Amino acid sequence: MRLHTLLAENLERRGHRSLAADHLELAAFAALDLDPNDRTVPDRAADALLVAGDRARRRMESRSAIDRYERALAMAGSESRWNVREARILAGMGEAHYWLGEYEPATRALERAVTLGEQTHDPFALALALRFLGDIAINFEADVDKAEKLLARSLQAAEQLGDPWAVVRSLLFAGWVPWTRQRFDEAETIWQRALETVDPKDHWARVRALIALSINHSEISDLDGALHLIEDARALAEQSGDQFTAANTAVQTGRVLDDLDRTDEALPHFDRGIAIFNELGARWEMADARAARGIAKRNLGRLDEAEEDLRSAIRIAEELGDRQLPAWTWRNLARVAELRGDAAAAEELLARSKDAELRGPH
Repeated sequence: MRLHTLLAENLERRGHRSLAADHLELAAFAALDLDPNDRTVPDRAADALLVAGDRARRRMESRSAIDRYERALAMAGSESRWNVREARILAGMGEAHYWLGEYEPATRALERAVTLGEQTHDPFALALALRFLGDIAINFEADVDKAEKLLARSLQAAEQLGDPWAVVRSLLFAGWVPWTRQRFDEAETIWQRALETVDPKDHWARVRALIALSINHSEISDLDGALHLIEDARALAEQSGDQFTAANTAVQTGRVLDDLDRTDEALPHFDRGIAIFNELGARWEMADARAARGIAKRNLGRLDEAEEDLRSAIRIAEELGDRQLPAWTWRNLARVAELRGDAAAAEELLARSKDAELRGPH
């Protein structure tokens, strides 16, 4: 116990907090052998594993984050003594599952986090867990009304917390409710507020706000504005070194360039985003990016490649249980069939699009 505690403390002093958590866990196992009733070292290890899980989650190392969170819960002991720490562990675990497109385990962890967050009156866990439950309600459950309520509660908890980082993140998610309803002016107001509220050091949230605004400007046909916004976002993402965010900016850059009939310039951006999402295991983002690249390739007349990308996007979305992507992806696949002169196939694909639209967010 002393050996691993000393190693952990030395690693902490050198800034290696995740490695320190591993040694504190080993120290805790030894401590429980010595005295099963002494929770001092196990609680310290659970705290450290939560920090390590959070660090991995923020780096989009989602599998590693889930592993740390699971070990933290195992170290926390009986559920009867769980408190704020465990609510935050569960919220972080739910987010990590979310980014991997694992919506069912994400929902289970997030709902447990909400229950525990309410019992312990912890606005941090509530703001985080409700935020991702809200997005799952849109994409997985296709229930925009439910999402609106969950995201309103998330924003309320974030404002109670008084942390601009939490407030901005809740706003970023809340904007997708009016956007899904095609109320683009309302979405613009929410995302502009997020951009104005963001902490200067919070590069991730600033980039995400700029991406959302760029998407919104594309929807209202302000392509020059959309390009300006995404160029600002891309510069910040490259500066921060965050690969997941860089991939998001790359895909949106590709979309805007394709809309501007600069499709040859767009393809390398799509390729980069897809490569990063594949490496990180971000399956929903991968499906979205491949659908966008498929549309671009269709616009260039590369119909076989376009069909491959679009069908891959549909397959991933259906495996995830997503109900946002399939409708417009089937519709764009129908356009590929039309360009080939296959009217029967196009009609069948359009029928699938309409069916998916009925089951999509509303």
